Amino acid sequence: MENFDQKIYTVLEVNRLIKRELEASPLFRSLLVRGEIAGKVTLSQRGHLYFDLKDEASQIPCVMFSSYLQNYEFGTLEHGMKVICSGSITVYPQGGKYQLRVEEVFPEGLGRLYLAAEELKKRLKEEGLLDPERKRPLPKHPKRIGVVTSPVGAAIRDIVTVARRRYPNIEILLSPSLVQGAKAPASLVAALKNLYTQSDIDVIIIGRGGGSFEELNAFNHEDVVRTIAASPVPVVSAVGHETDYTIADLVADQRAPTPSAAAELVVPEKDQLCSRLNELVQKACRAMGRRLELSRRELARLTSNRYLAHPRLLIEDAVQKHDELEIRLLRYGPAAVIKCRPELTQVMHRLQVIIRALIRESRSLVEHTSKDLQKIACQLLKGLRTQFQGAAGKLQAYSPLKTLARGYSVCQDPVTGKVITAAGQVSRDQELIVKLASGSLDVTVRETYGEETT
Repeated sequence: MENFDQKIYTVLEVNRLIKRELEASPLFRSLLVRGEIAGKVTLSQRGHLYFDLKDEASQIPCVMFSSYLQNYEFGTLEHGMKVICSGSITVYPQGGKYQLRVEEVFPEGLGRLYLAAEELKKRLKEEGLLDPERKRPLPKHPKRIGVVTSPVGAAIRDIVTVARRRYPNIEILLSPSLVQGAKAPASLVAALKNLYTQSDIDVIIIGRGGGSFEELNAFNHEDVVRTIAASPVPVVSAVGHETDYTIADLVADQRAPTPSAAAELVVPEKDQLCSRLNELVQKACRAMGRRLELSRRELARLTSNRYLAHPRLLIEDAVQKHDELEIRLLRYGPAAVIKCRPELTQVMHRLQVIIRALIRESRSLVEHTSKDLQKIACQLLKGLRTQFQGAAGKLQAYSPLKTLARGYSVCQDPVTGKVITAAGQVSRDQELIVKLASGSLDVTVRETYGEETT
């Protein structure tokens, strides 16, 4: 060895150098590897899983650390199982061997579903369908909600229960659909398109209860997610439980962790709306009162202006002066009249000129002041009318009479006036009052069905 200046590495340093270079290369990160589990699968005391993955020609050791293993939900990994692993190549320096650090593992059939979902997600992202800018805000006061889910599952019951509790008058239109299986994607698409034909739907909830990746895969289907993206109204995706994610969640305008949470997102609380409406009405009344008081003061100020009363006083003064001159003329006789006639004529002429000028000025001032008063009154009435119409519109929007006008009715006990909401609240041959949009009916119960009391 002639070159004594060359660095000498330990075995561990060489392995660490290989590890650093290997793990820094993008070629060995985020790999998808298909193979068959070979030999024994070992679970360490610290919760890490070790196994080998092989194919017809080669084999690679694998490690799946506990932080990734807790997300695995497809049963026990066993010898001979065909799987697809997602992970990166790393080096274990102490052992001097490279290995596949597995982050996700799927049985081969589900792995293909996962790969298809990832490929679709990538294409949708390139098309901009996953961009946050596409997300539309949910309506604050929806009147009618469309729901796409199974008619017999727990999801629809949860949605209806929460929605009725928060806002009893809310209308819910169910478009029934299959939510898992080979026919589910086509069924979901048809159910969504059925709601799109309804002109009065404000928002749509699509979802189901929790399940495995395979059971939720209908919500990863391209036709389904593209139909959601084409919705004319905002869509809330409520697929599975809080930890379940599908592509439908990414395309929808908003994701809810559960169907119940979706109903809470979409449906406002009626008590809060009524309280807010009362606050607005009181605020409008106070504003109208203040405006009227200001206008009343302005009107009083204008009517008390000295210029408005001045013409009458001038005329009265002129009449009085005329009477005084007439008395003086009578007192001094015809000679005095003849003597004073030129002066009197001049004074009368000057008085007439002054009076006419004052009358014209006063008339102009009265007309100008009247126009100002009319303008102020019109502006005040216009503002009050706008506020009143806005408040009346909101009151009408939440009026139960609109619900009756669409064909609904309200049953009441004629004695107590209590509203009947369940068959179990009445008995056979009991008389009831049925209120309609126009008039009411006096009916007698012949039979009840569904005895559960809400």
